[in-house]
Amino acid sequence: MLGSFFRNGIPPVDKRLRAQAAVLAAAAVADMPLDIRARSWVGCDA
Repeated sequence: MLGSFFRNGIPPVDKRLRAQAAVLAAAAVADMPLDIRARSWVGCDA
């Protein structure tokens, strides 16, 4: 079953969206202290 999966490239439109999302995310946390940012590094505040 796992042999039927194949690796595919990311379409150009998705690459552009990914770049835009990265800029947005960087702007959203630009003024946030690193210790606060680190709390959500794995997707939750433990």
